[in-house]
Amino acid sequence: MQRTMQQWAQVALDVQTACNMGGVARTFADAVAFLHSVKPAGVGTEWVNQHPIVRLFGDKIVDLARVREVRDFSVAFDACEALAKGEQ
Repeated sequence: MQRTMQQWAQVALDVQTACNMGGVARTFADAVAFLHSVKPAGVGTEWVNQHPIVRLFGDKIVDLARVREVRDFSVAFDACEALAKGEQ
């Protein structure tokens, strides 16, 4: 289903009560693809990266992953490095 900017803005608002990371992530990917398709000529990727719809989705993903502090990120980063090396 093709959505409009207005509809995507409503989806970004609605997703704030979501609890399913998979659903949020899949919908987020669709929202980003939409924003790229309507990105004004002459603007860079930052327009998409900083768009209010992206910011709301990003905040929800951070919320669901419970990564609010630098330490949380650091622990996850170290764990992923170990996993990538086959250490865990």
